[in-house]
Amino acid sequence: MAQLGQRGLAIAWLLLMQTQAVYAAPSPELKQVLRDVIAWVPGAYDSAPQIAFERVNGFPPDGEHDRQYRVFAKIDAPHLGEYVFYSQIRAGGKEGPVIQQVVFLTEIDEENNGVTFNGRRIKDPESFVDAHKHPDIWATIGPDPRFGGTCNFYWRRHNGQLKGTLNDGTCTMMSRDDQQMTWHTEWVLGPDELWVYDNGYYDDGSLVTGRSDKTHLRLYKASEFTCTATDGDDNSARVSSTTIHDRGGLARLPYENSDGSPQFLELIRGPDIFANGRIHETTRLLLYDEDPLDTDLPTSVASASADGNPGLISLQYDDRDVSCLRNIGME
Repeated sequence: MAQLGQRGLAIAWLLLMQTQAVYAAPSPELKQVLRDVIAWVPGAYDSAPQIAFERVNGFPPDGEHDRQYRVFAKIDAPHLGEYVFYSQIRAGGKEGPVIQQVVFLTEIDEENNGVTFNGRRIKDPESFVDAHKHPDIWATIGPDPRFGGTCNFYWRRHNGQLKGTLNDGTCTMMSRDDQQMTWHTEWVLGPDELWVYDNGYYDDGSLVTGRSDKTHLRLYKASEFTCTATDGDDNSARVSSTTIHDRGGLARLPYENSDGSPQFLELIRGPDIFANGRIHETTRLLLYDEDPLDTDLPTSVASASADGNPGLISLQYDDRDVSCLRNIGME
C-alpha cells in the first residue's frame, strides 16, 4: 500500500507540473497579437495622405498635422531581446532631417494581458542614422540609460486592429528638471496604417508636446514604385527612371519645360471622398511645373487616378508619358 501511495503521489505531482506548464504558456490570443505586431509594424510610413485629405476636406481645430516619414524595422539584437524594432522619424518627408531614433523592446506579458512595445531612446543616435539599412551595427545599438523605462507600452487586441497604450492609457513621470509630466498615449495599428496619439502634460495641465485637439497623426504604410518617364517622339525619345513611394513620394524629373523650369512627379495613395460622401482609397499620379513643397496648395498640370491600390498607374502630358510600376517585394 505504501508503494502504491508513493506512485500515486508521483503521478499527482506530474499532473500538477503539466497543468502549471499549460497555464504558464502564453495565451493563443497574445501569441497572435505578437504575430500581428511582427507582421504589421515593419515598413516605411508617411503622413502625407492625411495632410492631403485635410487640405481638401478641412483642418482639425489645431490646424494641419505635421508631416512625418517613419521607418520601423525588425533588427537582430539579441543583447536587447528576442524581438527588437528600430524606428526612425524624419520631419517633412523621406528626405527630411532625423528627429527621433528609438528601439522598441517587444515580448508577451501574460500577467498584464498584453504584448510590450517599450520604446527607448538610442544612445549616441548620430552613429545609428538609417540603422535599419546597416545590419553590421545592430549589435552595438543600445538604449540611453538617461531616458525612458518608466512605463510599459502594451499592444492589445481591439477588434480587427491592435491598440497600444502606456500602462492603461496614462503614464506619470518626473522630468530631468523635476517637473511632473503625464502622458496620454493611444496608438492604433492595422496591416496598412498606424495612428499615433501622444500628448504630454505638465502638472498644471499645459501641454509638454502634442495637440490640444487630441487628434491622431495618421501614418500610412508605403510601397515603392519605379516611375519611367519618356519625353519626345519615337525618334528622339529620352527615357529616365526614378523610384518613389506611393504615400506622397516626390521626384524631380530630369526634363525642363520650355521656360527652363523643372517638372516634379508625385505619387500619393490615401483617403478620398466620393460625391456621395463615402470615404474610399484613391491612388493619384501628379505632374507639376513647380516644386509642390514650395506652396500650400500645389496645382498639377497633369494627373491620373485609380481606385484602391493599383500595381500600375500612368499619365500623359504633351509629348511626355509617365508610368509607375510597383516594385514587388520591396514594400
